[in-house]
Amino acid sequence: MRMHRLPLARPAASLAPSCRAAIASGLVAVSLALAGCGSTPAPAAEGVPHRDPASAGVADADATPREVPILRRTAASNGSPALYTLILIENPDELPGPVADALKPDFDNEAVVFFGMGEQPGPGYAAEITSVRRTGSELTVAADVRRPEEAVGGDPTTPWSAVVIERQPGVTMPLLSDFN
Repeated sequence: MRMHRLPLARPAASLAPSCRAAIASGLVAVSLALAGCGSTPAPAAEGVPHRDPASAGVADADATPREVPILRRTAASNGSPALYTLILIENPDELPGPVADALKPDFDNEAVVFFGMGEQPGPGYAAEITSVRRTGSELTVAADVRRPEEAVGGDPTTPWSAVVIERQPGVTMPLLSDFN
């Protein structure tokens, strides 16, 4: 399976409809950011996962993929940033209010994986993180993305999904691998 990591520098709503459809159908991955860092690492080349030099070798010896248990989950149709977002949150100050209220994570032992679909043209869109896997020092996130079968009028929405996982020492950042 090839994984792509392409930063989106503008809101999804300003992209061409064909580009939004490609993004929504999972042909490209989302902009990734690592919460809790003072700076965002430069994007990796297409298909090459990002490796944080500070964590090099921490868990690389264990390259066997393993499922990371999802302890709690929540999702909503509004409240996400207008851009596609996949973030590993390990600091309570960076957790959006609705997520904090729904999940109540214990940041001493837990972290939150947050996935936002960006702005969508109307109701009927939804996101759900279905699994989190760890391979060495990388997290891979799979998500179901639903969209209406036909155009629906209405106000734009910003669907999102968030899950609580056990803290994962030494991980770099999540990669979005499956968009169903």
